[in-house]
Amino acid sequence: MEIILLAAGLSKRLGTGEQKAIRTYCGERLILHSLSVCLECFDVVVVTGYRSDEVSSCVSDFLKGRTFKHSCRIVFNDEYETGQFSSCMVGMKATTGDFMFVLCDTPNLDCSLIDRVYCEFKRLPDGIDVLRPLASSIPIHPVVFRSSARNVLMQWQSCGRKDAGLKDVLSLDKRLNVRFFDVGDIKYAKDLDYPEDFD
Repeated sequence: MEIILLAAGLSKRLGTGEQKAIRTYCGERLILHSLSVCLECFDVVVVTGYRSDEVSSCVSDFLKGRTFKHSCRIVFNDEYETGQFSSCMVGMKATTGDFMFVLCDTPNLDCSLIDRVYCEFKRLPDGIDVLRPLASSIPIHPVVFRSSARNVLMQWQSCGRKDAGLKDVLSLDKRLNVRFFDVGDIKYAKDLDYPEDFD
């Protein structure tokens, strides 16, 4: 299992031109909170795009002199302006086995959530490709994929559906068998998109 940490978006809803991933919330940069949690659980691939140099420098400086249980690699999505799905694909191609997507703007992400989702994923019967967590019926991340789902995702990319999001793929493609898992705690549904979310 590897974690694909998405930090490539344009942060348009922030409306400031900043890269949200390196904005500070509760005294910590968003990307570094998510990264430190993820590195306690699995190897991590960080996908950068918009203002990539700033995100990469932030991550690299953070990793210097620190020891984690797992490794971290940084990859660049040169099509980040097309939307999140392109970043998902760049991250997926940098992994080899099962993988999960994590967003960098979910401040309540913790190891407990990742552990619960992964344990549920391991219990899935054969034929289930994706575990889609919910928090009191609200879809959340991490979303976990079996390696066998790669071909379906690759076909979406090859069809030129650059406007498609991960939600579109999961809801429209009947080849992917999705199991939902409600973790119950609504705090995991919190994300940070707008300036007022940071207040």
